[in-house]
Amino acid sequence: MVTSSLTPTGQRVRKEPHDFDLDDVPLSAPALPSVAAAVAALRDEALDR
Repeated sequence: MVTSSLTPTGQRVRKEPHDFDLDDVPLSAPALPSVAAAVAALRDEALDR
């Protein structure tokens, strides 16, 4: 079902339905390696400035 509405300026906008899939597989991985890699990347970026 496609609906439409008006923007604050009075323009008509069609609202298309969205379809999302949720992938829980990455949530089963240990978080520490990902966090350590993200912190290391931020550290390296800060040192390069």
